[in-house]
Amino acid sequence: KAAANKLAIAGVGVAATALTAFGVAAFKAGMEMEPLKKAFFDLTTNSDELLESLNKSTGGVVSNLDLIKSSNQALMLGIKQNKLPEFFEIASKLGKATGRSVSEALGDITLGISRQSKMILDNIGIVINTEEAYRKYAESIGKTTSTLTENEKSIAFQNEALEIGRTKAEALTFATDGGTDAVLRGKKAWDDFKTSVGVNAFNAL
Repeated sequence: KAAANKLAIAGVGVAATALTAFGVAAFKAGMEMEPLKKAFFDLTTNSDELLESLNKSTGGVVSNLDLIKSSNQALMLGIKQNKLPEFFEIASKLGKATGRSVSEALGDITLGISRQSKMILDNIGIVINTEEAYRKYAESIGKTTSTLTENEKSIAFQNEALEIGRTKAEALTFATDGGTDAVLRGKKAWDDFKTSVGVNAFNAL
């Protein structure tokens, strides 16, 4: 009986420790989410619908915290809101094909496009000929490459990345909804729950 009591006490101790750890992690996630979510709603229109669309684009495997963080970064670096869902879908598919996590791939496509970095986009298999991208866009608006503004060059690069990424993503034939995705969806559900608890706790202060 004494041994059983000791085990029970030990079990309670383990549960209390786990609960405390969860509470700390949840509160930290909530503190991080609050300013990110506010910025997301400031930067976007129809924000809830956009978040739902981004969840669908990434197969429901990325936490809302990471989706909002990646979206804010992309928007502040000049990527238009209406292009986010397709860019995120491309990043998701190409990330799987190149061994990158969806979150890593989102970072690659966001930074690669905003900085016009061919090296970063190489990580997910998007290889761009910058001069060709400029030439094509210049022709489409009746200008020459030499007269393109920096903003127009940015648009040209973004359009080319989207076209190449779309073509490569459409060519992939592997299953995009396997056992790994099921595990990641479970992790997302847990992360979103943890963040929700943290946000509620944070707002209750």
